[in-house]
Amino acid sequence: MYAVWGDGNTEGVKLAYEADTRLLNAWLPAWLAEGELSLETSVGYWGYDGKKGHETNWLLTGSPVLRYPLGSLADQDVFIEVGVGLALLQETRFANRNLDTHYQFESRLGLETRLGEADRHRLGLNYLHYSNAGLSSPNPGMDFISLSYRYSW
Repeated sequence: MYAVWGDGNTEGVKLAYEADTRLLNAWLPAWLAEGELSLETSVGYWGYDGKKGHETNWLLTGSPVLRYPLGSLADQDVFIEVGVGLALLQETRFANRNLDTHYQFESRLGLETRLGEADRHRLGLNYLHYSNAGLSSPNPGMDFISLSYRYSW
């Protein structure tokens, strides 16, 4: 579950599922052997309160995510998280922007720590960017900061 805060008066939530992909980790090159590769799918909701009223947008995303240990802080392991995936937006006009296409890329960069027994609880802070990567014009993009909580079953 992600709480997201974005450009202007945009806020949202993102509910994600991360597949257990331990077999994919065998494909990582030797220099990334300590890393973890996973696949995340999500559904998200954005809300915007502007001068012209309230706007909403739904999105679906799918992204490979790489986490790599950075070290520890206060006896908790800290990981860097990077990923680039695809997003499908319900609306192409949102928050006074013309995003031009329903298809966008989701890029992320963040930090994560794991807590509790068997590291089942995870807290993260991420920067998320959505854009069409210049494949179409205009390409204003949308930027978000997110706070996430994950629980592993």
